[in-house]
Amino acid sequence: MFFSNRSKRVRSVRPVLAPLEGRELLNAALPHSMGELRASAHVLEVKHQGVVEAKKVKGNDFFGTTTFPVGDKYCSLVVGGWGGTVVGLSSINFRDAVENETTTIREFKHDQWYCIRIRVTKNRIRAWIDDKKVVDLETKDKRLSIRAECDPCRPFGIATWRTTGAVRDVRVRLLAAAERSAND
Repeated sequence: MFFSNRSKRVRSVRPVLAPLEGRELLNAALPHSMGELRASAHVLEVKHQGVVEAKKVKGNDFFGTTTFPVGDKYCSLVVGGWGGTVVGLSSINFRDAVENETTTIREFKHDQWYCIRIRVTKNRIRAWIDDKKVVDLETKDKRLSIRAECDPCRPFGIATWRTTGAVRDVRVRLLAAAERSAND
């Protein structure tokens, strides 16, 4: 899977291409600035898993927010949002990660790598940070969407907000048959 950095809002010397190992995602020094990396090809089906290692280098807001497809819709796992501590999905029934049933609070240290894993099946989204489950959402009858700022991250991408973040070891794969049946 290849990633590119095509946002005009991201100040970068050259495009970022896979592998992303050790690459800085964004230095967002300007107010209301945002940066993202995104997959250059749509390779995901409904049942998939994405793993990203991310760290907050500088700043105090989200640094490893990952946008991913859920059927024909998209959703984002916010990591360190709303001042640096909110984890959850944006958006569910038009409610952001800070105000829906997936909201959790967690401290994130600077210069520490966090392993973010997201698993999507037909009727469920699960997510872990460092093997601690942070989301387990039944998606049936839920209206999933993303904030407009994360649109450039579709179909699968990673974003920061007013924060310098780094990513490495980005992996996306389809779930094996045993994983698909065990997770629905």
